[in-house]
Amino acid sequence: MAAYCFKCDDCGEQFERRMTFEELHCPRCPACGRASHRDYKTELFGGHRSGCWPQVSDFAGVHPDQVKSHAENIKKKGVRGVEVLENGDIKWNDRKARKDYCRAFKLFDKDAGYGDASPVNYTG
Repeated sequence: MAAYCFKCDDCGEQFERRMTFEELHCPRCPACGRASHRDYKTELFGGHRSGCWPQVSDFAGVHPDQVKSHAENIKKKGVRGVEVLENGDIKWNDRKARKDYCRAFKLFDKDAGYGDASPVNYTG
């Protein structure tokens, strides 16, 4: 199943939906309920996967009992643009926040290093 990015025609909200090509359609905006259109520019040039920001990761997260201490640790390391959600998931506000967080906590993506999921000159 692929991830597709959409943008609301009225409020400008960007959002992502996972669906097969056969079921591909332009869903209603989750923020205002109005029509949306597929955002090809974000899909092609937006970064990790479809490029919709913010992005949430359970892989980079922690156990819910560790949320408070991990949030403090993020601040100590000087990483900005990152939030630890109540369930322990990590929310990155932009590409730089993801890269900084991955470097600070030594999370190395075998397909991308510490940066984007599809870097131009990454050789592995």
